[in-house]
Amino acid sequence: MGIPELKLLYDGIKGAANIVRTVDTAEAKLELYGTLLDLSGKALELQGKMQEMMDENKELRNKIEELQKVKITEEDIEYHEDAFVTLKNDPLKRKFCQKCWEKERKTYQIQPRYGFGKHIDYYICVNCDVHISDRQEFNNQVDVFKNMNCNTKYDPLKDM
Repeated sequence: MGIPELKLLYDGIKGAANIVRTVDTAEAKLELYGTLLDLSGKALELQGKMQEMMDENKELRNKIEELQKVKITEEDIEYHEDAFVTLKNDPLKRKFCQKCWEKERKTYQIQPRYGFGKHIDYYICVNCDVHISDRQEFNNQVDVFKNMNCNTKYDPLKDM
């Protein structure tokens, strides 16, 4: 409820009070009823505005509460050349979806999808379903393959 609306309501009540003092004719009573009806309409309008403001206040309080629960800040995030982030202080170096972090400021852990054997083909976000590759993981797999001393002529880097 703003200052102009309060002043309008106050002026209306003051006007109705002045009319009440002089009510002695039917015409004055009719004027009083008209003024009171106008005031009732204004009061209902103000009540509606007040309800909207209370709803907005509740929504903002909920958002504040939600933000206070999130203790992860931009300073806690470590970006990688692939589309994932990790937490700087996480000893496990769990991988989270960079897209979700940038869009929602929430950390969704990405899940590995395995190819043949135990190597990871890619990761997938459980929230936004984005597919994320990990070049370092791929390079590690290539190194393992090179160090196997196989008698094969297959070179995984050749296909790239």
